[in-house]
Amino acid sequence: MECPVHVKASRKTIVAVVGAALTVAIGAGSAVAFHRTAANSFYGASAGQVAQVLQCADYASTTSPSSVADYRDQGTCRLGNYWVKITTFDNQAQGRAFAILMDTLIPAYTNRGGAYAQGAGWNAADDERLAREAAVQVAYQLGGTVHEFSAGSTPTKS
Repeated sequence: MECPVHVKASRKTIVAVVGAALTVAIGAGSAVAFHRTAANSFYGASAGQVAQVLQCADYASTTSPSSVADYRDQGTCRLGNYWVKITTFDNQAQGRAFAILMDTLIPAYTNRGGAYAQGAGWNAADDERLAREAAVQVAYQLGGTVHEFSAGSTPTKS
């Protein structure tokens, strides 16, 4: 059976077309891999900058400073079906201290469990229900980790 279309192309043309296709495919694959695996550092950044990377809607800055925790900036935004509170830090010590508060004070005062996402210079959690799904989505997009906790138990990291 004969091929109905005969295309005459030089060896150089074929090599050029295949090379261009491979370059595009590799470039697209590495862009996706970078997006999925690169841990974005936001030390010293505003919560609004993190919200932009997450492509959140309706960002609003939180203007009242915390008397319990030290952080650089805080704000809320809508990420799909969740209202997410984003907190940013100037250094690792601030981030660790904030995580300790999330793991201990939140379950003690709310008497319920939940989850949050954390990475280099940032923390994010569903502001209403502390839903694990919101934490997973943020951690995936920013390259962080999900921390889960329940009232009266030791937190776990996934």
